[in-house]
Amino acid sequence: DGKLVAEYDSPTGRTGTEETKAVLETSGEYRLEISVLERTKVTGKYEISFKEQREATPNDAKRFQAVIAYQEGMKLRGQRTVATVKEAVLKFDKAAKLMEELGDKKEQGIAIADKGLSYQSIADYDNAIPVYKAAIQIFDELKDYKNKRTVLNNIGFVKSRISDYQEALFYFH
Repeated sequence: DGKLVAEYDSPTGRTGTEETKAVLETSGEYRLEISVLERTKVTGKYEISFKEQREATPNDAKRFQAVIAYQEGMKLRGQRTVATVKEAVLKFDKAAKLMEELGDKKEQGIAIADKGLSYQSIADYDNAIPVYKAAIQIFDELKDYKNKRTVLNNIGFVKSRISDYQEALFYFH
């Protein structure tokens, strides 16, 4: 029927892999479209492979719902209005809760961090900092120092925006 099932875009760079998953409720013909979102980028080579085709489990459906909520949050935040960013916060919250139910701490932490970034983008610093700290707790537990460092830098930025320069320096180090 031409309905969009899912859309993916992650920062993979020029040679990165974009993994997609979908839970399709009915059998039939589906179309896969590939396009370059940033028109300034050069086009490249694409390779498509299907790793698995099977009946979806309840967890598959929940994960797909989480991915869709996360992607919707990214799109809404990208519109850069206070109203759409507040909607994005709700989407990231939904994605984080679903990932928590699935036991996927890393994706839960990423969704929470993006919720914090959403608050930061509308200068709602009072909400951004505790949300960021919740993400840090998860990344600490996972020993995910890369994502932790990103969130610490985000807190440093927030602290500098509210003129708390001493605290900002702490988070930047």
